[in-house]
Amino acid sequence: MCGGSADAGSPIERDIIAQSVNTGSDVSNIQFDLQVGNGGTGAFNNCAGQSWSMYPGDFTEAIWGAEYGGCSCRDSSECSPSCDDLPPYPQEPDMMMDAGDNLIDLCKWGAPFAFPS
Repeated sequence: MCGGSADAGSPIERDIIAQSVNTGSDVSNIQFDLQVGNGGTGAFNNCAGQSWSMYPGDFTEAIWGAEYGGCSCRDSSECSPSCDDLPPYPQEPDMMMDAGDNLIDLCKWGAPFAFPS
C-alpha cells in the first residue's frame, strides 16, 4: 500500500513495484534513487534522447516533463506536458508490448499522487 493521497486523506490502496538502482553521488547518507512512473529522468538521464537510449528521439521538457517530477498532468486535456506526450514504446518494444503495457498507461497508473483529482 502506498503512503497516502496527495491531500493527506485516506491511504491509496495500490500495490507498487519499486527498484532502487543506485545510491548515487547526488544523494546523501542513506538516501537512494527511486524510479517511479512520471518521476522525471533525474540528473543523470540515460533513458531518453540519445540514439542508444531506451527512448531515442527528442529529449525536451515539452515531452518528458521536469527533470525532477516528470509530467505535469495525467492527460493532454488538462495540460502539457502530460503522460499523453510520452512515447508509448521503447526502441525495442517487444517485451513491453507482449506484457500489454505502454509508457503512457504506466505513467497514468504509476503516480496517482502526482495528479490529484
